Amino acid sequence: MDDRKIAFIICTNDRLLLDECLMYLGMLRIPEGFSTDVITITDAPGMCAGYNAAMRDSDARYKIYMHQDVFITDRDFLSKLLLIFDSDSRIGMVGMVGAVRLDTTGIMWEMPRVGNLRTDKIDHMDFGFHEDQIIDCDCVDGLLIATCHDIPWREDIFTGFHFYDISESMEFKKRGLRVVVKDVADDGIVHDDGVVNMFSYEPWREAFVEEYREMLSAVGYRASHGLPSDLTHFKSLYEKRDLYFGIYDSLSSFMDKAIAAHDIDRCLIFIRMVEAELVVCNQSDRIVTLYYIAQIAYLERLAGEEKCFISDVSSADAAIYKYRTARLMFIRLRLGAPPLYQKEAEEFLTREISSTARKHISDLVDRRLGIE
Repeated sequence: MDDRKIAFIICTNDRLLLDECLMYLGMLRIPEGFSTDVITITDAPGMCAGYNAAMRDSDARYKIYMHQDVFITDRDFLSKLLLIFDSDSRIGMVGMVGAVRLDTTGIMWEMPRVGNLRTDKIDHMDFGFHEDQIIDCDCVDGLLIATCHDIPWREDIFTGFHFYDISESMEFKKRGLRVVVKDVADDGIVHDDGVVNMFSYEPWREAFVEEYREMLSAVGYRASHGLPSDLTHFKSLYEKRDLYFGIYDSLSSFMDKAIAAHDIDRCLIFIRMVEAELVVCNQSDRIVTLYYIAQIAYLERLAGEEKCFISDVSSADAAIYKYRTARLMFIRLRLGAPPLYQKEAEEFLTREISSTARKHISDLVDRRLGIE
């Protein structure tokens, strides 16, 4: 084990996001005397399997397991992280967001959380920090998990993409190690996560509760405070997944034809179709993204733009790629990427999309990042 080495471990299935993630990693200051490595696992069958493979291949003492859509913008992140580990030899895992207690539902956000980051879904998540205080947690969120011990991820149980993080937190705690959260990045973590697929969440939740029941709090926070639980929602999603997927396939096919024909009227119909099934459609990142694209195309026509967002693409996939690229370019500009990368972003946005599209996407990014 190399005590002066830090490995970034990323499971990836999206080159666009991975390249952006790596750009931010390349901006980090490396602590004196340390070296870093980046290990990527492409199209892993599950998070635990991917992370175990990388863990076995790395001799780094410090391992940072992170999502491909996480951007570390605090250049001193690594030094701050090492200070946390050095503060107590019992600290084995550090996260950005965590639950102080986990109740018998096994759902992290059913209990009060601590942490701090910027995310696609919420302008600025601040879960009530006490400055300079390290908070012990039952579990941390998998968006970014740093460890200084190699403990196998439970791929024997969790073969998908849920509960890999919470189960690993439990494995560390079973061995007497502290699982903690501290504001190590001064808002320097961005999670561009979009809409998370929760349709398979329920069976993995049941497996988690079965395995770790004795470590969970007996009384649920929401239940004890008379608040509704997300448990019913996840059960319903799992039971209705085939119905929902059918709706998504139909909507996606409709919009694919609209884009191929560069038909703004069909885009307007798509907008109305989505708004009629908003509760259902909000569960699909693809449909939500196509909804934004349809809005842009319609607004461009109202503004009399010569350049239309969908005029130079021939499929929904191509339009989504263009939209996601534009989002990432705006995030670069907002987060202060190096001049070379900012120039690339500015050139893309000027060359590829209209002023109406730029305003629409820019406003959305600013709201998500909590920028006034």
